[in-house]
Amino acid sequence: MIGVGIYYHIRGVRGTMTAEQLSVFDKEIPKQMYIRRVERILYEYPALKAGQENEHELEQIGLGNLFPTLIGSYDDMPRGTDISDPTGKYGIKRAEKSIKIRQIERALDALNYEERKVIEEKYFNAAHPKDVQVYTELGLGSTYYYRVKDQAIRKVAMALNII
Repeated sequence: MIGVGIYYHIRGVRGTMTAEQLSVFDKEIPKQMYIRRVERILYEYPALKAGQENEHELEQIGLGNLFPTLIGSYDDMPRGTDISDPTGKYGIKRAEKSIKIRQIERALDALNYEERKVIEEKYFNAAHPKDVQVYTELGLGSTYYYRVKDQAIRKVAMALNII
């Protein structure tokens, strides 16, 4: 092996890893740690996007927010440096949603055509189809479909810094 190494610093331990060691380390990340989180994010994305588009539309015609945010009683309690006025909280929530949408879109841009189609059909479809329906609709074999789906979810998790 050529002397190429990757420098790391994990929990106070410093050192270098060769490409082989890094690939072994990479395989140890359990899928269940990130799959559910990525799937929840992907299922929520169409609603987040629709909400953002609705806000932009209302702003353009000057109506503001027709559906005011409901703030729970726990959110109204001042804590530390928390913003206590509802308008400020609404502005922060809007900014967070906007950033979240941009980051998800950037993650989706990292996918190839087939990965993107699988994600769109599986997670952005309002009918929430089963996997068998998705791979049948796309004309893919089940083994290939699951491989593409796993790759896509892993790429999204990496792009969103979940893994």
